[in-house]
Amino acid sequence: MPAAAAWLVISLLYLAGGAVLVPPLLLIATAALLRGGRTVLDRLMLATGLLLGLTSLGALVFAVWPWGLHPVAAGGTAATALIVAAAKTGRRPQLPRPGATDAITGLAVAAVGAVVAWPLLRDGRTGRLALVLDGEDLARHASLFDAVRRVGGYLFQHPEQGRSLVYEGMVSYPQGEHLTAALLDGFVRSSATAQGTGAGMFDHYLAFVAGGYLLLAATIIWAAQWIGAGGLTPARTIPLAGGIAALCAFGELLDLVRFGYPSQVLGSPRRSCSSPSSSARCPAPGSSC
Repeated sequence: MPAAAAWLVISLLYLAGGAVLVPPLLLIATAALLRGGRTVLDRLMLATGLLLGLTSLGALVFAVWPWGLHPVAAGGTAATALIVAAAKTGRRPQLPRPGATDAITGLAVAAVGAVVAWPLLRDGRTGRLALVLDGEDLARHASLFDAVRRVGGYLFQHPEQGRSLVYEGMVSYPQGEHLTAALLDGFVRSSATAQGTGAGMFDHYLAFVAGGYLLLAATIIWAAQWIGAGGLTPARTIPLAGGIAALCAFGELLDLVRFGYPSQVLGSPRRSCSSPSSSARCPAPGSSC
């Protein structure tokens, strides 16, 4: 059966230390089953949005099933859902042929990635720690990411454990970004239990923060192409994608990373500190509470 084969492949990748390959394979498989859009970029962006939403929703199950954020359980369940969807719709995996605009967007996002990643790689762990402390909020987000990893799901579903790992106001903080990063971290480590050192945790989380920002840059470039789709040629796409990439790499948007707003970058709602339903206090000016 296809589902059994998918579980077997994912299990073997996990045991071989290659579980990091599972998320991109699931992304490509999801994109191949969709029928919206005209280009490979369209399919990948639609699939990414769908998977992010389903991950945040499906994570509610992680609190009640016995496997938490285990990569094999999460990956196998996702693969099974894709196989069932393909069987129900009668669709065969199919992707548009890659085109020039796909390559242009990929190069533009890669350029943003180089600018974002360079200081993280150049300055070593000391520089990365300085970045976390400079933005201040990044330290809180990193601790929330680490707590979600250790608990194996949303902290608001494990309030007692959550309060032992982070201060009470963060237990009910929107955790879609942190849960997604924690889930992906299990695939990166090919382990459901290995937490690594504190410094390693910061390294991994900053990589996920940078990845979220690249997704934001890709989304903006993709959206601009949709707006101008009727009049865009590859030659016109180059200055469009290049201009947006420059704004993302050198403009004020980059402050979202430096000052610690990864949840807002990935699309989580912003909670008001003055909300009557919130028992949390604003930790500091400029906080992403």
